[in-house]
Amino acid sequence: MLVEWTHEAEKDLLKIEDYLIENWDYNVLEDFLNLLDIAIEILIEGKTEFERYKDTEYRKYLLTKHNYLIYHKLEDRIIILKLINVSSG
Repeated sequence: MLVEWTHEAEKDLLKIEDYLIENWDYNVLEDFLNLLDIAIEILIEGKTEFERYKDTEYRKYLLTKHNYLIYHKLEDRIIILKLINVSSG
C-alpha cells in the first residue's frame, strides 16, 4: 500500500524533529521516528480502525502522548495529512 505525505505533514514532521534535537537528543528523535514507522505499519495492515478526527472523514492515531497522526485511508493508499501536538489541538 502506498503512503503519501502532504506538504503540511512533512512540515510538521520537520518541526518535531527540530524540536526533539534542540531540546532532547538524537536518541529521543530516533525513538520518535521508530514509533512513527510502527504507526505507519499498523495503518498499512488495516486491522484497526481508529477514532475519527473531529467532524471529518479522517482518522487520528495517538503516536505519542504529545502527538497525533492525522490520516486518510483510501482503498489503495494512506495519506498522512498532519502531525498535531496534543496541547495545540
